[in-house]
Amino acid sequence: MPSAPLLRPSALARFWELNPRTLPEWIKAGRLVAIRSPGGHYRVRPSDVRDFCAREGLRVPPFAREDATRVVLAGIAATGERAVEKAVAGKSVGLASFASAMEGIVAAARPLRCSRSTHRRARSPWTRRSARFEACGGSKRWS
Repeated sequence: MPSAPLLRPSALARFWELNPRTLPEWIKAGRLVAIRSPGGHYRVRPSDVRDFCAREGLRVPPFAREDATRVVLAGIAATGERAVEKAVAGKSVGLASFASAMEGIVAAARPLRCSRSTHRRARSPWTRRSARFEACGGSKRWS
């Protein structure tokens, strides 16, 4: 079974909206367990992140969760759904059931995301200009 990928402290800091230097300080203080790579960079195991979150009362990042594996059931009878639930019971698997096959396909194609939008989209500097350009009837003056 392949091991889980190691996480960068910068990704955790971005998720928790902390200063990027905070996590290396926590690692040096012993609050967060980390591994040092051959290049001298810190990497954190997802299991250590989950333990740390439970201890410190922080949200677990979606990329560090155990239930990263999911099963999507689409257009299946209730008896079949119960059989699959029994088969995956006790395992770290997310199970989602959909009445229509199309909804199931769309759900399976979606990447796992956090429930709260913590990542802001970068806006192009031209976005506001384009909106103003269209609002003023297409003239080339930018006001």
